[in-house]
Amino acid sequence: MIKLLFCVYHERDEIFFIKIGNKLNNKKYDIYLLYFIKPSIDKSNLKIINFYDYLKFNNINNIKIKIPKDFLNHEKLSSFKQINQLKIKFTEYENIFYKILNEYKFDMVFQELGGFICHLSLFQACKKKKVNHIFIEPSFLKKYCFFLVNTLKINEAINLNNKLKTLKLLNLYRNLLSKKKYLAVNFKDLHLKKKNMILLIFSFYTWKSFFTKIKRIILFEWNEFNHLLLHIFDFLNRTLNFLKNSIFKLEDPKYLNNFIYFPLHVPRDLALTLRAPSKLDQIESLKKIIRSEKQKIIFKEHPLVFSRYSYNKVTKNFFNASFVHNAIPTNFILNKCKFVITINSKAGIESLMLNKPVLSLYNNYYCGTGLAFYCKNYKSYKNFKKKLDNFVPKKIKVRNLILKLVKKCLFFDLYNMEKSSLEKSFKSILYIILKLSKSS
Repeated sequence: MIKLLFCVYHERDEIFFIKIGNKLNNKKYDIYLLYFIKPSIDKSNLKIINFYDYLKFNNINNIKIKIPKDFLNHEKLSSFKQINQLKIKFTEYENIFYKILNEYKFDMVFQELGGFICHLSLFQACKKKKVNHIFIEPSFLKKYCFFLVNTLKINEAINLNNKLKTLKLLNLYRNLLSKKKYLAVNFKDLHLKKKNMILLIFSFYTWKSFFTKIKRIILFEWNEFNHLLLHIFDFLNRTLNFLKNSIFKLEDPKYLNNFIYFPLHVPRDLALTLRAPSKLDQIESLKKIIRSEKQKIIFKEHPLVFSRYSYNKVTKNFFNASFVHNAIPTNFILNKCKFVITINSKAGIESLMLNKPVLSLYNNYYCGTGLAFYCKNYKSYKNFKKKLDNFVPKKIKVRNLILKLVKKCLFFDLYNMEKSSLEKSFKSILYIILKLSKSS
């Protein structure tokens, strides 16, 4: 019987993967849930492993391990811990995962893509133990995910769709981009969709999360993401930025043309910490390239995770720069701009689809001849701008790129419990399991 492990880091993971797991149980798979929180609901026929039982009584002889260079970036920027503390934690976690993998002999391990030590040490342990490890990553196509089998790279995700299905997804994406308000956000993040920080602060989700963290502290419950002080500082900083930005004059893209567009990553975004670590400071990275650029530069924050920046602090670094409201659809801005500068943003994919030249500060998966231009320095930026017509995306190249990417996408709307959506997500995970089972 095939043994499957699903990771539970939050309450939403628990409910979602119990429903998926119970359906898989009916297909005669042996399902386990690895908990990083206290189990709170009936698991039916699923088996439980509590990670903190192993951590609490850890008597494992720590084996010295080699930690990949960038595997500590995300947690370092998201915690108060020093690098030596993080190395110790990574080593301890990986050793515990060795023990769990040895004890239960899993065939496959599933978890949502994350950049913290808990995610990456499990990934590394699986890799060394030759256990199929699958990161589930939301794609640029809403409600669809990539399944990264034994890799962290999108372009190495497994191919899942036949030619007909791939063409249908290409047309679906093209049609979505033609809509006025396309927002490439999956169900799992919709609770963050607020117009401003005041609404976010006073939302039910925020206070529920706050009191849950308080309860865990009082009851001494283990939780991997129970950093209450960090969340408080983050909300205070974002609120302060929101107040400062409220008196900043935003641009209306309806009255703009031929500007340079730079979609800002969320600070500490995995797309930076793990996939483009040399570009963690986005503003400094941009300054090195464009220097004294006089053409107007327009910035936009992430539509859901906003007020991370002081707009005045960002724009004073440039000769002629401003912001637009984070709720304005990216495709509307792209249709108005001259070209796009990005690092690793999904907006780069949208730009290519909308036939806008893209200059990338990092050599990511959508760079290449006829696609995004990888900009190494100021000299290459000047050449790009001088010969901009030569860098307009080639439609056939873009089409082939998107076809390669959507071939790797399956419907999987993380944490959406609506019956029809859950059934589709279940069928996708079952398809992955069958595909990997046949190839092993």
